Amino acid sequence: MLRRFNKARSTNRWTRSPVAVASVWIAVAACGYQPNETALSSPRTDVAQRASMNSMNSMNSQNSMNSMNSMNSMNSMNSMNAMNSMNAFNSMNAMATMSALNPMYAITGIDGMSAIELARLNGNAGLVLGNTILASPDSLPGPVNFSTLTPQYIDEHCPYTSWTVTDPLGANIQYSLPKFMVFMNLFEKVTVPMSGSPDLIINVDQGPGPLGPHKVYLGFAIACANLVVRPAFLSPDPAPSVDLNGNRVIRSYEQDFDYFCLRFQMTSATAPSWYCATGNLADGVTGLASKPSTFDPTTNSPATFFLNQVQWGPNVWNKHWEFPHGLGAIAARIPLLEQTGFAKDYQWNLNPNDWHASGVSKVGDYIAAVAVKTATNRNGVNISPYNTRHVFDRLRNGPVTPSLDTVAFAALVDPGELNQGEVEKRTCDKADPALCFGYYNRPDVASTGTIGRAGLGVVDLTVGPDYTSNLTSCSWKLDWGFPAINTFTGGNVVPPPVLGGAVASITLANSDFSVAANLGDNELPRCPSWNLCQTSGPQPEVHLYAMDVNLRVLPSDLNVVYFSSQSGGTCISTSEYRCRRTPCGRQAQVASAQPQKWLVRAIPADQTPTTWKIGCSNTDRCAITVTENLTVVAVPNSISDSAAISALSQQALP
Repeated sequence: MLRRFNKARSTNRWTRSPVAVASVWIAVAACGYQPNETALSSPRTDVAQRASMNSMNSMNSQNSMNSMNSMNSMNSMNSMNAMNSMNAFNSMNAMATMSALNPMYAITGIDGMSAIELARLNGNAGLVLGNTILASPDSLPGPVNFSTLTPQYIDEHCPYTSWTVTDPLGANIQYSLPKFMVFMNLFEKVTVPMSGSPDLIINVDQGPGPLGPHKVYLGFAIACANLVVRPAFLSPDPAPSVDLNGNRVIRSYEQDFDYFCLRFQMTSATAPSWYCATGNLADGVTGLASKPSTFDPTTNSPATFFLNQVQWGPNVWNKHWEFPHGLGAIAARIPLLEQTGFAKDYQWNLNPNDWHASGVSKVGDYIAAVAVKTATNRNGVNISPYNTRHVFDRLRNGPVTPSLDTVAFAALVDPGELNQGEVEKRTCDKADPALCFGYYNRPDVASTGTIGRAGLGVVDLTVGPDYTSNLTSCSWKLDWGFPAINTFTGGNVVPPPVLGGAVASITLANSDFSVAANLGDNELPRCPSWNLCQTSGPQPEVHLYAMDVNLRVLPSDLNVVYFSSQSGGTCISTSEYRCRRTPCGRQAQVASAQPQKWLVRAIPADQTPTTWKIGCSNTDRCAITVTENLTVVAVPNSISDSAAISALSQQALP
C-alpha cells in the first residue's frame, strides 16, 4: 500500500514525510504559483502547487510546498564556502548560452534507457520553444543573487517557469516547471587551486543520505521565471562507477550524484547557507501541463507531462532531480530479501535501468508509474500500484474455493513485481481500520507508458469509475480525453481481517496497462481539477444532527436530516448523528424534508471547537464548504438564532 503525498503518520506509503535534509526544490517553492500567461488564464495556486509536487515529485508527503521547515543545513556543507567566490547563485538569463567555466572539468551524464524511450515517444526534438518565447517575468531586485533571498521571498517574487504553446493536436497547453529542479546535462567539477588536492572534497558526516567523502560539481538549473542558477551536486569519492579508462561516469537513477544543493537564506535573519537533499539525477523533464476546465474555463485542469527535453533558446534542458519520498520512490530498488510482491512505502522497484525477469526493460513501467503516481489532487491518498495480472488470471474463469489469499499469492508467484490484491494490515491487530483495509474495489487510474495522445509530452492515462460517473462535478476525464478503464470483478478473495468473513470480491483494471493502481477501499473519490486544501491527517468528517423544538437531539434513524449528495466517504454514524467524510475544500450537502435552520461549528484537530454559526436559514438544503471536521445541526425555524446558538454552546455534541 502506498500513500500519495505526505501525511502526518509516519507509516504512510507514498508520503513525503519530513526528513532531516528535505527536498530543496520544494523548499524554495514554498507557497504560491502564479504564472502570468495570456493564452490561458493563470493556473490556480493549488493546481500549480500540485504540479510542482508531482514533477519533483513531492506529489506525491508533508505538504511538500511548505516543507521548508523540515530542511536543515549539514555542518559538512560549511566547506563548500570555498566555492562561494564562484558566484554560483548569481542568476543568469535563460536566453544566454550556458557553458562550463573550465571545459577541462566538465562532464555530461550518461543517458539511460529512459532517455532513449522518452526521445522515441516525444520525438528527438522534444518541446522546442526557440528564442522568442519567454516565461512570466520575475519581480526580484536586480542583480539577482538567490543566496541572499529566503524561499518565501523567492516564491512571492519569482513565478514558476511556464509557457503556453499550441501542441500538435491544436490545443493550447500551459507547461510549468518546478523551481530549481530542471537541469542541463552539463556538470563541472569544482577545484581548489593552489591546494594539495585540486578537487574540492567535503566529508558528509550527517544527514539521511550516504556519508563520507564527496566531490562537488556545479550544474545549471532553471530557477524560476527566466532565470538560471548553478546548483551543486555531491558525488561519492571514490566514484561508484567508472568507464573503461577509469574516469568517473554520471548515470541517471543511480547514486553517482546523491545530493543536490542550493544556497539561500532560511530566514532574513540568518546568513546564507548551503542546503542539500538526497535523491538521484533522472532523465527528461517532468512537470505540470494544464488547460481550461471543460465546464469552467476560468479554472485549469492539470495533467503530468514527461518530455525527453526542452529546447529553450540556445540551451537544452533534459535532466531533473527525484527525491526519495517523491518520484524517487518509483525507481528505488527493493532488496531481494524484502520483496513481498507489493510496493513498499518508498520503493517501487521500477528502476528504468533494470529489467524484468522476462527480459523486458522496466523503462515503460517507470514512465507509466510517473503518471499513475502524480495523478492526484491531495496528499495522503492510499493507493496500491500493480504491473501484473496474476490475480485476474487466477479468477477470470469464475470464483475459486477456498478463497484466494492475495497477499500470500503475490509472495509465492511473483515477489519481485507489483501484484494485484494488496491488503494493508499495519493496524489490523488493533482492529483499527485506519491502516487495515484492502485495495479491492476502487480501480483509479492506469497507464501504458505511452505519451502524446492527450497532448505533447502528456503521459497517457485511463481512468476509473469515480471519474467516469461524475463528469459534471469532475471534468478532468473530458478535459484531457482520457478513456475509461475496463474493469473486471471476480472472486473469491480473503477479505481484510478487520472486515471478518471468508469471502470477498475484487475489482481490477482490465484495460491494457503497464502500471495501474487501485485506491484503498476506504478512500474518498478524487479529482485533479478540484480545488482542494491539503490536510495533515485524514479527510474531514461531518457529523449531522437534527433537533426538535425543545432542542433535544432526535434519533438519526428517523431520517429527519440526511446527506443529499452521495459523494464523499462513509464513516461511523451513531444513534444521534449521521457521518460523512468529505474532501477538504469540497462541499457537504445536507438536506431535510422541510425547511430548517442549519447551524455549523468547526472542530480543528487538537484545538478547541469554534463557536456556533448560522450556516443557512429557512431552507430544506444547505451546502457547506468543509476545511475541518464539522458538526452541523438542523433546528426548527421557529427557534431564534441567539436561542439556538446559546443552547448548542452548552451541549457537548461530537
